[in-house]
Amino acid sequence: MKATFRPIFAALLLITSLCLLPAGQARGEGQPSVLSETVASVEKKVSEVQEQFLAASAEVEAIMKLTTTDASKMTGKWKELVERSYSSPAAVELAELLPALDKAIERVRFGAAQAGNVGPDVAQDVYDEAEELLRFAREIQDAGRVIWWILQINRHIASIRHDIDSAPARIAVYVDEMKGVSDKLAEMFKIVPRTTGDMSEAELASLKSKVQGYVNETRKLIAVTRNAQESLVYMVDALRLETSVQLDEEYKIVEKMVESWRGAGEQYPLIARGIAEGVARWTPLPKARLDLYKKSRSDYMDAFAAFFNEELFKGVPYFEGKRFLGITEVVDDAHRTMLSLLAMVEGQEKSLTRRKKALEDDAVLTSKEREQIRLYNEEYGPEVLRRLKRACDTAAGGKERIEAFKGYLNDPRSQGDDPYNLQKAREELEKLERRQHPEQIAADNAMSDYIVARVEAVKVMRKMVEDHARRKRSLGLDPVLVFEPF
Repeated sequence: MKATFRPIFAALLLITSLCLLPAGQARGEGQPSVLSETVASVEKKVSEVQEQFLAASAEVEAIMKLTTTDASKMTGKWKELVERSYSSPAAVELAELLPALDKAIERVRFGAAQAGNVGPDVAQDVYDEAEELLRFAREIQDAGRVIWWILQINRHIASIRHDIDSAPARIAVYVDEMKGVSDKLAEMFKIVPRTTGDMSEAELASLKSKVQGYVNETRKLIAVTRNAQESLVYMVDALRLETSVQLDEEYKIVEKMVESWRGAGEQYPLIARGIAEGVARWTPLPKARLDLYKKSRSDYMDAFAAFFNEELFKGVPYFEGKRFLGITEVVDDAHRTMLSLLAMVEGQEKSLTRRKKALEDDAVLTSKEREQIRLYNEEYGPEVLRRLKRACDTAAGGKERIEAFKGYLNDPRSQGDDPYNLQKAREELEKLERRQHPEQIAADNAMSDYIVARVEAVKVMRKMVEDHARRKRSLGLDPVLVFEPF
């Protein structure tokens, strides 16, 4: 900052005061030079602050290179560093000295004081260097945001590496479980005869006993595979990394700061070269950490490829090639086979055809019923209600707009406004409070329509579930659908 002239009135007062002083006093003869002393103080403090900044540059570089997830070692360390360097007592003292130096330069330029052994131009250079050093100290504190960002990257990487390490165990849990189910299914299918027409009574009784046992076993296996299926679908969704786009967007902000560091020497030509070079050494570190995250992400995708590609059950009979959503169908088919076999063993050949058809129809109906429940939740579920409530709350600006009108009308300063504007504000407030605004009416009507439609939909769903339960019991099966409107 170059020295600036004060307003003309202040200059006239200064000239007048100089004329009234004795000549010797006007020139400051015999008095120590305030300018020289102030310049010396500023130069000393500049040297001290530069040494702190030089040391801080290396410390910041070390912090940015850390791979820790401990905030105290990164953002906490940064805060400590700022307090003892970029916002240190020495930096504060330097900032406090600059106004005095500016005033001393001005007095010499006006002739109100002697320059001593330091001229005003040299003093101005010292001032400019100190002012730039302090500006650097203020602006470089954006590095704290970059350190926070690197800390978040470190935590993402640590989490990813932990998940990668656990991948084999996670995969083994599902594979081992389905291998057990597969072995049991193979055991069941071995007893299925081509025909029961030539079997003796004893053979039928023995077969019936085994089949009854397997019917019960398949019920257990259905529960096992259904739990596994739900867990797998959830796991695939949970394993998907959704942070990449967010981190790329955040890096664009970081990148702008990095660019300023790269050009620190040009932005701050008066500060010590070592400080600018130290800051320049920070520039590759954020990008390197982002690249490390992307490499970890790639390793993660490879580690969990079997989940994402739904190829978890290679080499497992009955389940190989099955989509995760289809693994329960395998055991459902086995269950239906055992039920059909049981009916056949009991000599109900004629009813067997009807029963199998009924089971197939039941499977189709159950699938449709599940879809009906899904569609109900999609159309009348909690999220729809929350959205409608939010629409009612925010229609026509919501409470914020009502409060804004009240604030305006109750503000004494608004009483002098145009009466027409005041009246319009009162009318608008009344309309909002009585929910007569078109947007409020539309939102309230939508909510009312939803409530009426939902009541009817609940009746339909309940009847459907009741019909489902009766149909299942008529087939000797337990109901599998539950409808619980929130």
